[in-house]
Amino acid sequence: MLVIDDEPLVGNAIRRILSDHDVTFDADPNRAISRIVTGERFDLILCDLHMPALDGVQVLEAVTRIAPELRRRFVYMTGGGFASGDQDCLESSPAGHLFKPFTPGELRSIVRSVAAAA
Repeated sequence: MLVIDDEPLVGNAIRRILSDHDVTFDADPNRAISRIVTGERFDLILCDLHMPALDGVQVLEAVTRIAPELRRRFVYMTGGGFASGDQDCLESSPAGHLFKPFTPGELRSIVRSVAAAA
């Protein structure tokens, strides 16, 4: 699983909650995309919707171009502060979305959901 979020605390929390999974965290969306370019594949990608360098929509577009099969395993995370169009974006999210702060149960539920759909 790949977690992309500009907040290291979020990535570390997800690692702790999902300690029974192999979780790769990257705070740099460009570096995370490079992982996919070089052939790394993930059973789930959790990506923050709002980040300074690239937003989640741009990350999903890049992932879809590079490895279209990963699109259905892509989940947005957001902490609110919605911009125009965010609700539509979340509703069209390929594998769902999580609102921060989310509970461990909500996180595990979406992981199970994506795994069951694979």
